[in-house]
Amino acid sequence: MGHVPASKLGSELLFDVISTAYEHFSLIVTANLPFENWIEVLGSERLTGATLDRHYNFQLVQIKAGSRKVSIQT
Repeated sequence: MGHVPASKLGSELLFDVISTAYEHFSLIVTANLPFENWIEVLGSERLTGATLDRHYNFQLVQIKAGSRKVSIQT
């Protein structure tokens, strides 16, 4: 999950992947946004709620640290 909103089709495809995978496989989802901001990316409160609902047995790991990106000065 990123800061750029997904298209309606992109959001629905992501939901389909998560819905299919959660029944058969372990799934890791990483995001740089808190849950309350996922609506902005997925574009729908209903779709966001359904996506989070698929993670009924999940572990939430929050890492609060500075960026590890290397700053390149020109």
